[in-house]
This record gives sequence, C-alpha cells and structure tokens, in this order.
Amino acid sequence: ELQQRQNADGGWSWMPDGKSSVWVTQQVLKSIDGDRFNVDEALDYIDREHQRDYEKYIKPNLLKKLLCGATDIDYLYTRSFYGKAKTEAYRYYYSNALKSYKDYENLYTQAQLALIFQRNGDRKAALDLLYRLKQKALESDEMGMYWRDNKSGYFWYQRPIETQALIIQAFAEIT
Repeated sequence: ELQQRQNADGGWSWMPDGKSSVWVTQQVLKSIDGDRFNVDEALDYIDREHQRDYEKYIKPNLLKKLLCGATDIDYLYTRSFYGKAKTEAYRYYYSNALKSYKDYENLYTQAQLALIFQRNGDRKAALDLLYRLKQKALESDEMGMYWRDNKSGYFWYQRPIETQALIIQAFAEIT
C-alpha cells in the first residue's frame, strides 16, 4: 500500500491524494528498506525540493554565516542512508554542517550530524560529536546514561525518546 500512496512526483503526502511533503517523504525514506522499495523517485523528489529551497532562500545570502536548519540536517541524515546527492544544495548543506557542527547545541541534531559524518567518511567529526555528547551525559545506576537537557519541546526534533534512541544509535554505529 505504501508504494500505491507514492505520488507521481516521487513524494508522499500526509493524506491520500494530497500534495507531496518533503518531511513526510523523508520520514518514509528513513523508515523503509531501500532494497525492497524503489527509492530513486523519492530521493529525486527530496533532492529537487531542497535544491529549490536552496536557490530561493540560501544562495542569495551566501555571504552571511547561516547554520543549516533542522530540516536541512534531516535531509542530510535521510540521504546518509542512500548516499550523497549530486546537487549544489547537498554539497552546501554538508560542507556548512561540517564546518560549523560545533555550533549546534540540540542533542538530536548532534546525534544526526555524528551519524551523517560517520556514514560519509568524516570519522574525526563524528567522534568529536560523540565526545561532546558524552561530556553532556549523566550516569546513574537507575537510569544508565542520560541527558538532562533531553527535554520535550514543540518541534519534531525535540522528542526525548526519539532523541535518546538516536544518541544510542550514534554510539552503537560509530564506536
């Protein structure tokens, strides 16, 4: 049924017959087995949409120091399951994240970046992010390793259980 719900442009929508959503498409791509599904159209869709946003919002402001937003990092994270994109936007977001990863404070974002860098061969940056995550960690017999700053918030990247799971994945995959 998932394949039947994919729109002609390669993306998935929130509701049947709805307009494709980059966020929903990225969630699907992070959740499916790329060997069992043809993901090429979905990858082309998210690459096109991020390239369009890059050209509209980022490229005109390249002289300013802009950190990648959560959606841009989620794009890089989604792409890390399937390989690098060949777009200008992807190269910009990746190089920007690599240059400024020390400026990101959000635990979820740090774990995503660590995994992105590891999967793309930038092990030094991945290990540095793990070190930074470990520095912020607390440990107890009752709770194991946890992060006091892992609090619930309004945005999708502020979910404590998902954040904890992603940090565990980062430590498992990188060390």
